[in-house]
Amino acid sequence: MWRTISPQHAASHAPEKNHRTAVKLSVAEQAWRLAFDAAPHGIAIVELDHRISHVNRSLCALLGYTAEEFAALTFVELTHPDDLARDAVNFPRLRDGSLERYSVEKRYRHHAGHWVWVHRSMGAVRDPESGAPLRYVATIEDISERIAIAESATRALVRQRAIIAAQAAIAEVQLDKCALRDEMCLRAMALTRGTGAVVELIEDGELVCRATAGQLALHHLGTHCGSDGTLSQRCVDRGLGLLSDDTETDPRVRRAVARTLSIRSMLVVPLRVGERIVGVLKVVAPWAQHFTMDDLRALELLAAPFGAALRNADEHEASTVQALTDPLTGLTNRQGGLQALRHALANRTPGERVAVLFVDLDGFKRVNDVRGHRVGDAVLVGVADRIRQVIRRDDTVARFGGDEFVVIIENLTTKEEADLLAARLVEWVCAPYPIPGEAPAAIGASVGIAIGNGCATLTELLDAADRAMYSAKQHGGGHLRVLVA
Repeated sequence: MWRTISPQHAASHAPEKNHRTAVKLSVAEQAWRLAFDAAPHGIAIVELDHRISHVNRSLCALLGYTAEEFAALTFVELTHPDDLARDAVNFPRLRDGSLERYSVEKRYRHHAGHWVWVHRSMGAVRDPESGAPLRYVATIEDISERIAIAESATRALVRQRAIIAAQAAIAEVQLDKCALRDEMCLRAMALTRGTGAVVELIEDGELVCRATAGQLALHHLGTHCGSDGTLSQRCVDRGLGLLSDDTETDPRVRRAVARTLSIRSMLVVPLRVGERIVGVLKVVAPWAQHFTMDDLRALELLAAPFGAALRNADEHEASTVQALTDPLTGLTNRQGGLQALRHALANRTPGERVAVLFVDLDGFKRVNDVRGHRVGDAVLVGVADRIRQVIRRDDTVARFGGDEFVVIIENLTTKEEADLLAARLVEWVCAPYPIPGEAPAAIGASVGIAIGNGCATLTELLDAADRAMYSAKQHGGGHLRVLVA
């Protein structure tokens, strides 16, 4: 049933109704203010011109600003530059009413200067009649811990993959010591976000630079790194990985050297072969506090397989050297000489010549038979030493067997150069050999020379040098040059 109310009756009740409405609004406003201030998450009222007009205590505690400081800022000013685009699509839709509210994860600048990850939801308070936005309400939740945990898990996964990749790389270069050390530097930089790396190995009690990468790539290989007052030496002495957050304030670091190399932070871990520390792996960066303890632990994990690979490479190198070395004279043996000649021919440049000198001792069999193997061995060792003194530093001398020696000359400039070298060989080798307690031993030498013209093969050069040597013998010794077509 509908009841009609007269205008007079309605008017008499209007003040009372307005009072009740005002009371309800006052109570609602108080409840809202209590909820606003007591909310565990940050809340902000943002005006249409983007001014922050009201903030609660939680937001002040989260970002470190006072309410007065917030009033002089906008959220655009507080947002990390890389996160500004996160609002570019959705905010216009919130303003025009096509979106009721939206949420983003972003970073705000704390009053202390660092960045805080937050989950921010924003909605609009609208005019009931026109629907136009009057102001915006933002709720802001601190998610820094969750982001840190996620980033830590991601970094751990990335490090694990990097270590697996490094182990795969080791398998490819594990017997090549130089390649292994270079790979070690590159993998260490990738694992720790370093900008430079160096491998320093202990040689004669001192650390010597043996591989570099990144900003240290121009650091000279073979440089002695010193032993006193360095972080590397402390790492060796203690057998522990070390972290320097800032080389400007760290007394363990030689500050002048760090400044010269533009280093502000570094990691150093020991390299072990079994239980023995053989050197260090160092990673650097030009910024202070760039590395973390997680980076240090990851680098230690990386160093372990590289240390094992170094041991394998050392053992392989030792066995290879032994297999290619003549045990009596210490020269390269026949197999090593063939490898050296093959390498010289494969790596010659256009116009570059390679020569082979075949040396055969005259009268050695008589010395060996008459005076015994002890004197014969002493003569062979003496011949090897004299040939070493005559040849150039880049040339190779090999004992091919018995009393036969081969000299491989690379980068030959003129034919006369080979002639002069052969003449000196004959002169030096033919001088008497002193034998302790006995009369000196005397032998002669015949030398055959073969000079490649750029197309000669290994077999052609050796055969030509051998024929030239026998020709020299048949003519009473001396040397004979043979040109190989």
